[in-house]
Amino acid sequence: MGKIFTRTSAQIDVSTLELSLRESSRRQWLLASASLCAFAAAGASVTLSAQASAISVGAADTLNNATALRMLSQRIAKGYAQLALGVLPPQSAEILAASSKRFSGNIALLRGANLPPESAKALAEVERAAVAMLAAANAAVTRDALPSVLKSSDETLAAAEALVKSLPSSGAPGASLIALAGRQRMLSQRASKFYFFYQTGMKTPEVRGSYERALKDFETVMREFAAQSQEFPEINDEVELAAVQIDFFKTAARVIDNPSDAQKATVARTSERLLETMDSLTREMVAKFSLREVAGAPPAASKKR
Repeated sequence: MGKIFTRTSAQIDVSTLELSLRESSRRQWLLASASLCAFAAAGASVTLSAQASAISVGAADTLNNATALRMLSQRIAKGYAQLALGVLPPQSAEILAASSKRFSGNIALLRGANLPPESAKALAEVERAAVAMLAAANAAVTRDALPSVLKSSDETLAAAEALVKSLPSSGAPGASLIALAGRQRMLSQRASKFYFFYQTGMKTPEVRGSYERALKDFETVMREFAAQSQEFPEINDEVELAAVQIDFFKTAARVIDNPSDAQKATVARTSERLLETMDSLTREMVAKFSLREVAGAPPAASKKR
């Protein structure tokens, strides 16, 4: 697939989104099952492009854990804003709790990953930046804390970006695709984070502009994934599914000024569907490297992107 086909907002009826989301969720499960079967059948003969040979399994896992911190910093803040607004309270509370737990778990994993001094220092900065955000996440939700949570989430994201760049594997050709998929996870949550903070009354040009930039950045990177399809045919279905999910999200979030409670709930659900798709795509990238190492495929020449 060399092109992503998108639909205009007018072509998608918001009233049918819930049915479409259920259908896409089922389709995603089927695609994941098909991918697992294909990988199992491939065995030692699995063939990957040159990019997938340039990073070890351990380094791929470390990079994946680090890039996930970027996404989690945005998802924690998104969950907090949703709770402050009363949007899907049980689900939002689960998002906040699960994301905080995963964030702390990833920090622990990275501490035990024998990071070089520069990366260890960068990890410590991530922990420092996240203090206010995590403290709020583990306390009663109040609107008074919203500015602090937003600021801390942005500072944590910046620190996590620095951590990712500091990792020795971050410049390897194979690592670039993991980092790209991981960035999409983050952008899926960053766009929805700013959408919900805007709804809390923080209707500033900066918040709205950040929301619009996150959507634009997501679509830009999706085009990069589409351009990679001939090198990585295994991810074609996931890339196509992500394109559909971003369509759903954009349609749901198009009413940013005074949306109804139902519209806010739809944005919350579609942002989670989009994250599920991108998380699956990122895991698939890591699985490729694992399969190549198990199969003992010889290194291929590096290729510039």
